[in-house]
This record gives sequence, C-alpha cells and structure tokens, in this order.
Amino acid sequence: MFSNSIARAKLLGKELGAVASHYDCHFIDAAPHIKLSGIDGIHLDLNAHNDLAKLLHSKLYEIYGNLSDDSLY
Repeated sequence: MFSNSIARAKLLGKELGAVASHYDCHFIDAAPHIKLSGIDGIHLDLNAHNDLAKLLHSKLYEIYGNLSDDSLY
C-alpha cells in the first residue's frame, strides 16, 4: 500500500504546485520543510506541527503582510 510513497508524495507536490500555478493560487509544498513521524512515517509529531505552523505563518506574512489581531475580525 505504501510502496514508493515518498517518491509518489514528492511527485504529488510538484503536480499540485503546477495546478496552483496554472490557476494563480498560492501553494506551499511542505514536504521539504517537515519531517514525518518516525512511528509510522505518515503523521506529524509535535515538532513537525510546529515547523508546519512556522511555514504557514511565513507564507501568510508573505501574502498579507503583518496583520494585527484586530484586523482579523
């Protein structure tokens, strides 16, 4: 079931990136930035969740700039 899953996942990121680009949508391929859990190789552990949050924060800052809490509501 999971044979070649890493290679397939890398291809998926490239394909999704191409589709996002075609439709002029923002896209983040998180795979190069986070490490999957050593337990099952699929899920994220606490550190990976933190890394993903930082990556998303960086991308949102790039898109929207510095948003104060008041501007979110």
